[in-house]
Amino acid sequence: MTDLLKPVNSNKPLTATQEKQIRVLGLVSEYYNVYQKLEQVLKRGFVDLARANYEANTRYQNFLDHREMQRLVDVDWTNAQIILCNREDGLSKSRKMFSGGLVPLSLRTAQSDFADSLELIVQLAKIRHKITQLS
Repeated sequence: MTDLLKPVNSNKPLTATQEKQIRVLGLVSEYYNVYQKLEQVLKRGFVDLARANYEANTRYQNFLDHREMQRLVDVDWTNAQIILCNREDGLSKSRKMFSGGLVPLSLRTAQSDFADSLELIVQLAKIRHKITQLS
């Protein structure tokens, strides 16, 4: 990619500013490509999540409707201590919302898509950091 940005009929070496500009343009191009991948992965993840929701016959219900409102902590004011309340694992509650205890395949693929999106987000952050260091 950077070879395309160099002057064709010039025997003069590039200046430091030109080299820097070429590196920034290459990073911007890489950022754009990773961003497009991220957009596709997130779309696929949300479509699979909606599909799992539809398959579980909960399409007219909100996910938050299935959560029990429980306190996560309790405060003992006499001893100035924070006490964690006993509660069931939130992930297992979320899974039970879809088809009882069985997890549909579309929910698993949505989970893997969202995990992949985290890696792409980290790549974007690294590229952006490199761009800000160069400018």
